[in-house]
Amino acid sequence: MRSRGVVIALVILAGSAAQGAEPVAPESNGRLTVRAKSLVHAGLPTAREPGLGMTSDRVTRSFPAPGPLETRLSHRTTGRMHDASAPDASANAFDAKRRAPFRDVDLTAEAGNLASTPVAQSDARVRERIREATDLLRGRGGAGGAPEGHDARANDPARSGARKTAAAWSADHLLANATSMDDEYVSIAVSPVSGHLYAVFEATDLGGTDRDIHIARSMDDGATWEVWEMPSFSLDEYHPDIAIDAGGYILVTWIRDDGYVLRAKTAGPDDPTLWDWVHGLSVGEPCMAPAIAAKRQGSNGKVFIAASWYTVNWDLLQYEWTLLWMWSTDGGETIQFDYFVPDGYPDFWPDVALKGSTCYFMNAEQDPGTGVIDILVVADSMAGAFVSPTNLSDWTNMTCGFPAIASEGEKVYMVFQLDNDDGVGNIDGDIVYAYSWDGLDQVFGPYAMVSDPFESIGPTIFAKNGIVGCYWLDAPPGGDEFYLASRVAALDGHPDVWGEVEVASDLPYVNPTLHSVAGCISGSTIHAAWSDRRDFPTQGLNIYTTDRLAAPNLEPYVPLGWSATLTAADVPGERTIDSLTAGETAYVSFAFLNDGLYDITTDFRVRLTLDGLQYAWWLVEGGVPVSSYVTLEDYPLSVPTGGLHILGYELDFLDEVGELDESDNSHLAIVNFAVPTGVAGGEGATDGNSSSGGDPSIPEAVVSLEALPNPFNPQTQIRFSNPVRGHVSLSIYSPQGREVRRLIAEEHDRGLIDVSWDGRDDRARAVPSGVYFAKLRTPDGRFTETKLTLIR
Repeated sequence: MRSRGVVIALVILAGSAAQGAEPVAPESNGRLTVRAKSLVHAGLPTAREPGLGMTSDRVTRSFPAPGPLETRLSHRTTGRMHDASAPDASANAFDAKRRAPFRDVDLTAEAGNLASTPVAQSDARVRERIREATDLLRGRGGAGGAPEGHDARANDPARSGARKTAAAWSADHLLANATSMDDEYVSIAVSPVSGHLYAVFEATDLGGTDRDIHIARSMDDGATWEVWEMPSFSLDEYHPDIAIDAGGYILVTWIRDDGYVLRAKTAGPDDPTLWDWVHGLSVGEPCMAPAIAAKRQGSNGKVFIAASWYTVNWDLLQYEWTLLWMWSTDGGETIQFDYFVPDGYPDFWPDVALKGSTCYFMNAEQDPGTGVIDILVVADSMAGAFVSPTNLSDWTNMTCGFPAIASEGEKVYMVFQLDNDDGVGNIDGDIVYAYSWDGLDQVFGPYAMVSDPFESIGPTIFAKNGIVGCYWLDAPPGGDEFYLASRVAALDGHPDVWGEVEVASDLPYVNPTLHSVAGCISGSTIHAAWSDRRDFPTQGLNIYTTDRLAAPNLEPYVPLGWSATLTAADVPGERTIDSLTAGETAYVSFAFLNDGLYDITTDFRVRLTLDGLQYAWWLVEGGVPVSSYVTLEDYPLSVPTGGLHILGYELDFLDEVGELDESDNSHLAIVNFAVPTGVAGGEGATDGNSSSGGDPSIPEAVVSLEALPNPFNPQTQIRFSNPVRGHVSLSIYSPQGREVRRLIAEEHDRGLIDVSWDGRDDRARAVPSGVYFAKLRTPDGRFTETKLTLIR
């Protein structure tokens, strides 16, 4: 083959250096040049190039155009400010009338044995109530899908509607031996030293009736877990959160029912069986939902803890939620603390992240006049006042809640729940995303992580090595049983590179309360843990886990200005499928993308095919960076015979790349090559997009192809007439040209043939609603297709 003027381009979203690619087809004498073009706008974008984007088939509602969000001057006042300057009367009144002064107490002796206790079977006790402030479905008339209504569907995936949409996710896995402890409120972290996974959750005490904190460890990347009960007290303990410092020391914070915010640290790295101390900040009033972050290591570690606190607003003579926080520079053993003075604006649900001595502090705040809850975020030193936050929800008058934050250095990622109200009493949750790459100096948003009539609630976010993941609870419109849903992005969470929504859990029984879901990244594996109701009738709530690989993924891509991922034109430079003529040169171009989560760093091969046979192939040297696409442009091709031909390309056809999904590595297009006018049997050029052609002596009617019903759910019957005996192929294709299901590939007699399609792909996975194409090739070389519409 000859390749004059052929260009293969490596196009890089992040603007990193392009890798080389050289043709290896023996007869090729053209030099392939490499050029780079960034899809990400310079700096932090306020607009996005179409094609990738944070768009999704699960984003159907309009948000304001994303851009920088404003920092506002806040009404917040801290307790320390009143102590350090001339206080006003209300502050003095608050300080004087507070029920008890804060005290940091060493509770090591009270906790008794600091060795963790292995967990085995225990008696069950259903927790009497779920705190109102941790109900993700507040205002919806209940917590949804009450456990008492749970039935045998949980053990019958066909009846339960199991719909795990990504084969990359593992089967759901019970974290520990089945117990009757009602395990809930889970947090998960990975040790930076050993890579071991750790999870903490609250559960019923061994042989008792109070709630205690359990810790679990996996030393084989989540395959198996060992569980212990942490040092405990006779009172209820709940709402744990975990952090692991740079030296592998484990720190846990949680609440004790008599108004203590507790914290503990292990005696050594990666050892959850022995604890060095247990301390607690005595508040004397109800607290909830503490969050912890840790940096550095051991006795030099920096630790920050924030919690919600329910206390008296003496100006209004009523109880009010506010926030308290504590910080430490000696690994958490000693602390300083501060709080927001109750001011009529209740504060809830803090979450925190650290970069050195800088704390990123996120929470929700309620307007007393409207009742609307806003989401605020602020950066300050650990000893700062946190009084000038950015309002992430200032663009909406709908209430928000349940914020979550994660960071890597100055890159900060935030999500929260938006309660979308249609104005006539119908409320459902959406998930909103914002981010900053400069330590919250500029915060960009809002972006719709998911925004549609589904009930999407209780998000969490996590990040490592430039990969950012978001989980939330997801129920169909009108539903009250929740799957675990996910979106994941590379390139430091840039809005343009978030993947589609994936359903990660097998069954829809995620418990709809705060901190029901947690996630982290360990090496090349993304992990999820959640509190699940499927075993409720016999075991209460249990913690389940699932995981998926973070890997590269090649797939077809349509660059801006192209009509399709594979084009063939009669002149160079055009990116359409033109009317082509047999015997004349056609210029073929195609593009593909690495939309996975890691760079491809190995060489691999791609090839062009014609009628199922290899036409040319190339070596892509050095691989393809993540979120980058490659174009091969204007490759000359000549077809000697007229009629319909199948033009295609195959990516990594020797399987040299370990990918997340190998099923989308090829693309096919049916192209009509007309016989030149004046040639025997010729009829001139025809429409290059035609779905029938070839020998004009065969009437089109003999190759009829129809599907009934259409649209359909769950299956349709496809019927066609086969004109002659021989090999018949019938496949289902996506609109992007990817083969979804091969229905027939065998010998058939002449006559009518019926076959059904059940809306599943070759791996028996249910495909999403949408338009598909049934493409038929008969033994005489004729092609035809028909459009199918699947509605789930």
